[in-house]
Amino acid sequence: MPSMTPRMHAWSSERGASLVIALLAVMMLTALGAALVLTTTTETMLTYNFQTGQQTLYAADAGLERSVQDLIREPNWSGVLAGTRTSGFADDPPHLLPDGTSVDLAALTTALQSDTDMFYGVANLNRPVWQLYAHGPMSSLLPAGQILAQGYVVVWVGDDPGESDGNPALDGNGTLLVHAEAFGEGGSHKVVEASAVRTATTSLESGYVAQRGQDEQNRRARKEAVQTPGADLTELVMSLKTGGIS
Repeated sequence: MPSMTPRMHAWSSERGASLVIALLAVMMLTALGAALVLTTTTETMLTYNFQTGQQTLYAADAGLERSVQDLIREPNWSGVLAGTRTSGFADDPPHLLPDGTSVDLAALTTALQSDTDMFYGVANLNRPVWQLYAHGPMSSLLPAGQILAQGYVVVWVGDDPGESDGNPALDGNGTLLVHAEAFGEGGSHKVVEASAVRTATTSLESGYVAQRGQDEQNRRARKEAVQTPGADLTELVMSLKTGGIS
C-alpha cells in the first residue's frame, strides 16, 4: 500500500544563490557609477557656469570703465546724451554673440528704456533716456590675444534722474548714468551700472572707477604720486545687478 506521507522537498539547496547575489552586486555598482557620473557632470556644469559668469561680469565692468575713460575726454556731456557723441569702442555689424546669433542693439535699447520707463514712470521728464554709447566683443577691450573669453559688451549712457530741468538730453549737473551689459558663453548675462560725476577741479589727474577715485583724492591730499593721468573725474558710484545663467 502506497504511503500517505507527503513527499518532502529539499528546500535547503543553495543552487543559484550566487547568481542572484552577483546580479544584485552589479545593479548596486551600476547605480553607484551612474550617481558618480551625474555628480561629476553637475559639478563640471556648475564650475563652468561660475567661471563664465565671472568672466562676463568682469567684461561688463571693463566695458563700463573703457566708456568712462572716453567720457572724461568729452568737454560737454550734452552731446553724449543727445546721441551725437559716442565711444571709440564700437564694432561694425553683424554684432555676434558667442553662440553665433546676432545682437539687435536697437531691441536691447528699447528693452532697457522700457524697464526704465516702468521704474521712473513715462510722465517723469527727468527719467534717463538711454543712448547707445559703446559696443563690441570682449576681445576688443584689450590688444589682440590678451582676452580669450568670448562675449559681447554693450554700454548706454543716460541723464541723471536727480536733475529737475525736464530735459534728459541736456546735462545740467555734470552727472551721468552709465549702464553696461555683457553677454558671455553659456548664455551668461551680467549688468553693471554706475554714476559718473564731473567736478570743476583743475587737477590734471583723473579718478579711477568706484573706490579708486576716492583713493586718488586721498593720495593727492597727501601730496603723493597719482598713477593715472588724464582729465577730471572725481567720483564714480557703482551698483551691481546679475543677469543669471540661462
